[in-house]
Amino acid sequence: MKTSTLFGAFVWLLCLFYFYPFQLEAVQWVYLILIMAPLVWMPLCFSQYLVYHPFRSIYYLPVGIIFAGSFLLPKGLTAGLMVLPYFFWVAYFAFRQIVHFLKEWKWTPAHLLSTASVTILAVGILWALADRLDFQPMGFSPIIVLLTATHFHYLGFIVLLLAQYTIPYLNKTMSWVLTFSMLIGIPATATGITIGHFDGPGWIEKLGALTTIAGGFILAIAQIRVLFAERHTDMFRLMLGFSSLGLVFSMSVAVLYALRLQEQLPFLTIPWMYTFHGSVNAIIACGFGLMAWNLKRMYQKTDMMKS
Repeated sequence: MKTSTLFGAFVWLLCLFYFYPFQLEAVQWVYLILIMAPLVWMPLCFSQYLVYHPFRSIYYLPVGIIFAGSFLLPKGLTAGLMVLPYFFWVAYFAFRQIVHFLKEWKWTPAHLLSTASVTILAVGILWALADRLDFQPMGFSPIIVLLTATHFHYLGFIVLLLAQYTIPYLNKTMSWVLTFSMLIGIPATATGITIGHFDGPGWIEKLGALTTIAGGFILAIAQIRVLFAERHTDMFRLMLGFSSLGLVFSMSVAVLYALRLQEQLPFLTIPWMYTFHGSVNAIIACGFGLMAWNLKRMYQKTDMMKS
């Protein structure tokens, strides 16, 4: 998987140079954050509770590259068609995972988080498809459509897997609190945003967002607990520590935005949020977290080979 990630990072850098020069507040930076997920981070994702992990295959990388290429083209039918291989790839494994979950009927935090993560990701790709087709579902603005796709890649997929990795280090109560805060908060936020878009009560969105944010804080605390749960390498501690700090920062900013404090803090605009909150969440909270857990797995395999 190292090779896939490095090659994906190389492709991502090519995309960066393609868009350069641009300001971080420009929509091109959101494109780059979004395609960073399938190109760089997802090959590092793993889950022993998935039937088959869609990103642990050499056949996945071309699908991710085609998806990234769709953002180099103007919005339209061609760009939309380039998203479809990625969607069908993920949707197929999401379907297999749901069927497996229903057959096994294992209601454990790890199984719930794994099944929900790949399912939410498939929905997120549909929003990316809408963006590439220049289609605004339910009248949402183009930037909201794009940010929804991006959020579902990171908060909906990668963060849920990071939560799953910490489950073995938590007690039963903490595991279920973390799981339900994530699984209830994410759809509640999406539902609240939709209701608010049609002039419904705003408290549903706030409640859902604050529930999700609480899950993010709990995950940060859980990761910090992992650092002291057993002996780890210094590099693992450093990376997971940075991931926890990134979560604390991004969730703290999200609290301010969810409480609608833009009048008191005028810098809390959508461009500012995806420039700073989005970047920290994608690169530090998610990226460093995945690198930490992959490093741990690598050392575990090395120790097993030595023994």
